[in-house]
Amino acid sequence: MSDINSVIDRESETENLLMDILHNNKFTINIIYAPTAVGKSSISLKLLYKLKEYNSECILIKTPPVNKSETIQEWTYVDSIFQGLKSFYSESAFSFDRFIINSPYFVEQLAMTRIEILNEANKENFIAKILFAARIEKENTIKRLIIDDERLALYAKQEYINFIFRNCEMVLVIDNLQNIDDSSLSFLKSIFSYNGLKKRYVIFEFTLLNDKDDRQIKMAEYFRSETIYVKCSHIKKTSPEYIPQIIDTIVYDRPKNIEFITDLVGYYQSSNSGNIRELIDFSVNYKETRCNSSNQTLESVLRLDDKEIVALCIILLFNGDIAKTYIEDILKSVSVFNTDVVIQDLEHKRLVNVSKKKITFAHASIPDCLGMNVSKLVACRSSAIKITKDFIEHNIIDEGKQIKPFLNVILEIYKEYEPTKISGLLDAIEKSVLIYLQPSAAWSYLKAFIQVAGTEFFKYKKVFFSILQLCFKLELYRNGYEFLMQIYKAYDIAEFPEIIIYKMMYMSALDMHTDNIEYYLSIKEILKDDLMRLYGYLIILSSYRSLGRYNDCFHIHKILNKRKYKRYVEYGYRCRLVDMYLPRHKSISFLKRSIKIFRKNNKAVQVAKSLITYTHILGGLGKIEKARNQISEAERLLAHEIIGKHMVLVNKAVINLLDGDFSEENYRLLEMAETSAIVPFDKLAIIVNKLVWCYENRRIDLIHMLEMQALPLLNLEPDRHVHCLLYYNLYLCFKLENNETKMSNYLFKAKQTMEYCNPVKARLTNKPTRETKFILTKKWHICYLAYWTFDIMLGEN
Repeated sequence: MSDINSVIDRESETENLLMDILHNNKFTINIIYAPTAVGKSSISLKLLYKLKEYNSECILIKTPPVNKSETIQEWTYVDSIFQGLKSFYSESAFSFDRFIINSPYFVEQLAMTRIEILNEANKENFIAKILFAARIEKENTIKRLIIDDERLALYAKQEYINFIFRNCEMVLVIDNLQNIDDSSLSFLKSIFSYNGLKKRYVIFEFTLLNDKDDRQIKMAEYFRSETIYVKCSHIKKTSPEYIPQIIDTIVYDRPKNIEFITDLVGYYQSSNSGNIRELIDFSVNYKETRCNSSNQTLESVLRLDDKEIVALCIILLFNGDIAKTYIEDILKSVSVFNTDVVIQDLEHKRLVNVSKKKITFAHASIPDCLGMNVSKLVACRSSAIKITKDFIEHNIIDEGKQIKPFLNVILEIYKEYEPTKISGLLDAIEKSVLIYLQPSAAWSYLKAFIQVAGTEFFKYKKVFFSILQLCFKLELYRNGYEFLMQIYKAYDIAEFPEIIIYKMMYMSALDMHTDNIEYYLSIKEILKDDLMRLYGYLIILSSYRSLGRYNDCFHIHKILNKRKYKRYVEYGYRCRLVDMYLPRHKSISFLKRSIKIFRKNNKAVQVAKSLITYTHILGGLGKIEKARNQISEAERLLAHEIIGKHMVLVNKAVINLLDGDFSEENYRLLEMAETSAIVPFDKLAIIVNKLVWCYENRRIDLIHMLEMQALPLLNLEPDRHVHCLLYYNLYLCFKLENNETKMSNYLFKAKQTMEYCNPVKARLTNKPTRETKFILTKKWHICYLAYWTFDIMLGEN
């Protein structure tokens, strides 16, 4: 239904919503919920027209039209919101084009994705040209941003959504909240909280799957905060007297006699759900069925030609929302399909909506029927899977074409039917993580492969080690370690010393430091050559440092001064890792050497990681401009990498905080970093730095939210250093509202943990050191991120 004239009834619900919106003076979320096809979208459509009379902006956001899906790609909902806002504001001062053009951060990033190496003078000149070109040929320049760098495109979308929420007073309606992906949900929570002091109104449509479904209540609790008012509104089924009029406006070739109307209303009253879609199908099928079926939508589907059902099942594989060119190409790959006729017939029968660019289900109840265990549907689903699989394998993978639009689909097919083929997509999985896939989703595919191939180590040895590398890169430490232990128990580790190194790497990453040291001491004699011994020393350093065993760190430090270790490129790690235990003024020369070693050996990623650690040292010593230059170079070197960009963003934000930049743009750097931070330490570091921003901007409302985010993370992170930083900044922030109880609690905890944190100890004992002199000129504490991991076995550049 796209016309207001087709919306019958719902006057009272729409009027209640309208009055609520017009009298709203805070940030409000209203979750309207009901079973499928009861009329949630009708209310939203009617509200849209009503608000136009009051010159209020109302934007309807359409998401994949399915009632239930476990395969929605990450960031799908953010992309839907972005596309809706981008379209709505395209001709206004709040257009996406203008936003990008006026954002120095994105213009500079755009330049970075286009130029590999630029000296500063050329870089400034190039950015100036980009700015000029953007104003004259904005189409080419803006579109380049979204093509060149998918991670940058994701950040741009997030930032634009935040920009609109910050500047535009609108009503936003988003459907199918029940299917929202985790990344989008977390992002929206953050955006809503950040803009919680503004007058905004968001409506979520939530489809109940059954009578016991109460997830809308949990969603409400998730979004609710001190500044965000959340309510749930139940939509009841339409009164029976409106049913003939509703069908009259939708089904043009309906029967005209009184018998039909009597049967129609009788059928509606016999159903508890109030499903209008069922009534549409009842009307279409009336002459043939005369109420013989309890599910009229299913009846409509089963009356289709097999080819039409197969086409619907292919659309289902893409979560009910497929690019028109994709479905056309897939169907044309099978000669029996007359593609245009099939699509036209489905559209005519009101089963799909067809636009210039995509095809979607006409209603979310259609995929529910397609998934039923009916023999005809099972056969058609099988055919759809085979046709789609063959197309992707022969026309996409074999041809070396872009796999990402099809990645989730083919992975789901392989996961269910041919898990061993997942091994051929490891590179695609890695590149898609945090853009299309959550790491946990990536693991579900890897696990499917392991369950089939896990007993054939020698056959799949190379793939197994690739999986161990990938899990470590994606910070899937627990999953990777469990898989590693399967291999470890089955094979002779003396024959494969790499397994020993991987086990130590994983135990260190999992903070199993006592066990790691014990294990290392038991097997170190197996590491016979100098390179393997160097690996062992580099990994165990982190465990000694995490347990505060500095003497053991210094002992290894002396061992690694031997000439025989300096001939390896891995010695560059040693020079980086001294930052864990040496004072900054002593470790700085080692960091310079680390950068030099990796540069000489063309290890660009490792150069960047050493630069990030170098930035941490420079910033701590108060050398702000030099630190800013180094982090910019690290950012350039990591421009085309997937994992690790959050560390650059965090350190950029920290440098800005130390330089007195407490702008919204700087807070957004931390927000962007949060979207790809996985381990607890990194998440806590971001919160520590956000608290600095909140303190300087007096954002007490956000302080409470950040406190609630941080407390569960403390139980997952053993490093008391970051605990102490968090406690002190919370103490300082709660001073803003004179909260004596929390001030006393967090100051006490900061004192309890200050032995693990030199900056806080220097402040609380009033004994500044050379290391802490600069930070003590500030009222608060910051937390940099630095690379303390050994990852040479990950095959990075």
